[in-house]
Order: sequence, then C-alpha cells, then structure tokens
Amino acid sequence: MDHLEEHDSTVARVAAALEAQRKRLAEVHDDYEKRRRALTDRARELEEERAALRRRAAELEAREAAPAARERAEVEPAPASPAPPVPALRPRPLEAT
Repeated sequence: MDHLEEHDSTVARVAAALEAQRKRLAEVHDDYEKRRRALTDRARELEEERAALRRRAAELEAREAAPAARERAEVEPAPASPAPPVPALRPRPLEAT
C-alpha cells in the first residue's frame, strides 16, 4: 500500500467515524429533547396539582375558621347598648340673699 492509498484509507476511516459520531449526537439530541418535553410537561402538571392543593387548603382553613368565629360570637357577649342620653342641665336661678 503506497502513501496515497494509506492516506485515502485514513480519510475514509475518519469520515466514517465522524458520520457515526454525528448520527449518535443527533440521537442523543433527540433523546434530550424528548426528555426535556416530558419533564416540562410533568413540571406543569405538578404546578397545577400544587395550586389545587393550595386552593383546597385555603378552603379547609376557611371552613375551620367559620365555626370558631361562630363560637366566639355565641360566647362573647353582645356589645352593650349605648348609655341613654343625659338630660341637659339647666342652671338654677340664683337665690336672693
């Protein structure tokens, strides 16, 4: 094998290796994109679940607070009615001495 044939053979091997790497890189990239989309979708689902749980917790908290407020209203006396108005004081006439 002369130098030119050896060079051609090396170039062919390198080209084949590069093409195999390019195909593998494309496969890895496709797999990455597939996983990224799946993880993004799952993150969105989890965020929706978390929002639903927070709404439910707020509903439960409000429901638990309502009986406590009613109990306080039943236990606490009603505010006293205002005192009756005081009649206006009229000055007494001065007595002559």
